[in-house]
Amino acid sequence: MATPTRPALNVLVADDHAPARRLVALALGRHASVLEVQSGAQAIELCRALTPALAILDLSMPGGLSGLDTCRALRQDPATAGMAVLICTASTRPEHAQACREAGADALLTKPFSPDALLSLVGSLVAGLGQAATAAQAGPTLDC
Repeated sequence: MATPTRPALNVLVADDHAPARRLVALALGRHASVLEVQSGAQAIELCRALTPALAILDLSMPGGLSGLDTCRALRQDPATAGMAVLICTASTRPEHAQACREAGADALLTKPFSPDALLSLVGSLVAGLGQAATAAQAGPTLDC
């Protein structure tokens, strides 16, 4: 009997709302190994230890680091700077989208979202990581 293999893609989900974390984990379940945490501080700690390919962060996490703070910290650490970061929020305010870009997020996904929308966006982000790794191996290029 064959042993089921775990997906090679590791994704960290940080959200203070457990049902939201579970929905993301269920949507990605067959495609990724999902680590769930409830705070920005936990996200930073696990990302430094395990370097997942992608961190999915809730924009508003009370009691410490927001998704923006967490994203900035991940971008400033050489060990995590290259990972993809997706920020999720229920806000549709343009200033929140701008703040996500300024913090270094690769993408913003507005809640509520469908599992298909999440899978599509995660696929694009992960494909972008693969292209970046290939480009880095090939040498520097200019993006004009």
